[in-house]
Amino acid sequence: MMIMITFVVFALLIGAMGIYLLRHRTGFMGITAAQAKMPATIFGWFFTVDAALLLISVVIYRDAPLPAGIFVILATIMTTALALTVVRRLFK
Repeated sequence: MMIMITFVVFALLIGAMGIYLLRHRTGFMGITAAQAKMPATIFGWFFTVDAALLLISVVIYRDAPLPAGIFVILATIMTTALALTVVRRLFK
Protein backbone atom coordinates (compact mmCIF):
# COMPACT_ATOMS: atom_id res chain seq x y z
CA MET A 1 0.00 0.00 0.00
CA MET A 2 2.85 2.39 0.82
CA ILE A 3 4.43 1.84 -2.61
CA MET A 4 1.14 2.75 -4.28
CA ILE A 5 0.89 5.96 -2.28
CA THR A 6 4.47 6.86 -3.18
CA PHE A 7 3.78 6.27 -6.88
CA VAL A 8 0.58 8.35 -6.76
CA VAL A 9 2.37 11.26 -5.04
CA PHE A 10 5.20 11.05 -7.57
CA ALA A 11 2.67 11.02 -10.44
CA LEU A 12 0.97 14.10 -9.01
CA LEU A 13 4.30 15.94 -8.76
CA ILE A 14 5.38 14.98 -12.28
CA GLY A 15 1.94 15.81 -13.66
CA ALA A 16 1.96 19.20 -11.95
CA MET A 17 5.40 19.92 -13.38
CA GLY A 18 4.17 18.93 -16.86
CA ILE A 19 1.11 21.15 -16.61
CA TYR A 20 3.28 24.02 -15.33
CA LEU A 21 5.58 23.68 -18.33
CA LEU A 22 2.66 23.55 -20.74
CA ARG A 23 1.10 26.66 -19.23
CA HIS A 24 4.39 28.63 -19.20
CA ARG A 25 5.74 27.77 -22.64
CA THR A 26 7.09 31.23 -23.40
CA GLY A 27 9.23 31.91 -20.39
CA PHE A 28 9.72 29.26 -17.76
CA MET A 29 12.20 28.92 -14.90
CA GLY A 30 13.84 32.27 -15.60
CA ILE A 31 14.37 31.65 -19.31
CA THR A 32 13.04 34.28 -21.70
CA ALA A 33 10.72 33.38 -24.55
CA ALA A 34 13.53 33.82 -27.08
CA GLN A 35 15.70 31.28 -25.25
CA ALA A 36 12.95 28.79 -24.38
CA LYS A 37 11.59 27.82 -27.83
CA MET A 38 10.38 24.18 -27.76
CA PRO A 39 11.75 22.47 -24.60
CA ALA A 40 8.87 23.59 -22.39
CA THR A 41 6.31 22.07 -24.75
CA ILE A 42 8.21 18.84 -25.29
CA PHE A 43 9.01 18.25 -21.63
CA GLY A 44 5.54 19.40 -20.55
CA TRP A 45 3.81 16.83 -22.74
CA PHE A 46 6.25 14.12 -21.73
CA PHE A 47 5.75 14.71 -18.00
CA THR A 48 1.96 14.91 -18.35
CA VAL A 49 1.74 11.67 -20.35
CA ASP A 50 4.24 9.96 -18.03
CA ALA A 51 2.17 10.91 -14.97
CA ALA A 52 -1.01 9.58 -16.60
CA LEU A 53 0.70 6.31 -17.55
CA LEU A 54 2.12 5.98 -14.03
CA LEU A 55 -1.35 6.37 -12.52
CA ILE A 56 -2.78 3.82 -14.97
CA SER A 57 0.04 1.43 -14.10
CA VAL A 58 -0.67 1.81 -10.38
CA VAL A 59 -4.37 1.10 -10.94
CA ILE A 60 -3.68 -2.00 -13.04
CA TYR A 61 -0.72 -3.53 -11.21
CA ARG A 62 -1.24 -2.19 -7.66
CA ASP A 63 1.90 -2.80 -5.57
CA ALA A 64 4.05 -4.35 -8.32
CA PRO A 65 7.13 -2.15 -8.41
CA LEU A 66 8.46 -2.92 -11.89
CA PRO A 67 5.69 -1.63 -14.21
CA ALA A 68 5.30 1.67 -12.37
CA GLY A 69 9.02 1.84 -11.64
CA ILE A 70 9.74 2.12 -15.35
CA PHE A 71 7.73 5.34 -15.54
CA VAL A 72 9.44 6.68 -12.42
CA ILE A 73 12.85 5.99 -13.94
CA LEU A 74 11.83 7.66 -17.23
CA ALA A 75 10.59 10.72 -15.35
CA THR A 76 13.82 10.92 -13.37
CA ILE A 77 15.94 10.75 -16.52
CA MET A 78 13.81 13.38 -18.25
CA THR A 79 13.96 15.66 -15.21
CA THR A 80 17.73 15.49 -15.43
CA ALA A 81 17.56 16.24 -19.15
CA LEU A 82 15.27 19.21 -18.43
CA ALA A 83 17.73 20.54 -15.86
CA LEU A 84 20.61 20.25 -18.33
CA THR A 85 18.56 22.00 -21.02
CA VAL A 86 17.61 24.85 -18.69
CA VAL A 87 21.18 25.33 -17.50
CA ARG A 88 22.53 25.24 -21.06
CA ARG A 89 20.02 27.84 -22.22
CA LEU A 90 20.46 30.07 -19.18
CA PHE A 91 24.23 30.26 -19.44
CA LYS A 92 24.50 30.34 -23.22
